[in-house]
Amino acid sequence: MRFSEAEHNELIEFYRQNGLEVSSDIAAEDGAVYSIKSIQNGRLQAAATLSLRFGVYILDYIAVDSKFRGRNLGALALKCILEKAKGFGADKLFITARNPSFFEHFGFKEGSPDGVDMNADCVGCPEYNNGCLKKPMYIDIR
Repeated sequence: MRFSEAEHNELIEFYRQNGLEVSSDIAAEDGAVYSIKSIQNGRLQAAATLSLRFGVYILDYIAVDSKFRGRNLGALALKCILEKAKGFGADKLFITARNPSFFEHFGFKEGSPDGVDMNADCVGCPEYNNGCLKKPMYIDIR
């Protein structure tokens, strides 16, 4: 499977179809700096978006279409994003994980950037304190 660069906003509907809460303009609202996608036979299989906010790099979105899960696409997308963040000069990569165990497998630990509430946008969400298991996490990449 190969990943190629993608236009940030072309991925919005894909992310929504895969259960992610997505801004209406990823580049402007989230500070997206790099997005990737994997397409096979004209079908979008997986995608990920790296953003720069609060002075830190954040993996804002990562999704694999349900028909393509179990094929290592999530791991490959994560590896691509980690390499790009490192290339941009990041020391750490932060996420707000819906599936913490996936990220723990790759060495992510619980934590947020100093002084930043990674779950601040969650307050208005109907799932906030109602079963949502999002967890702020990071990985050292230097």
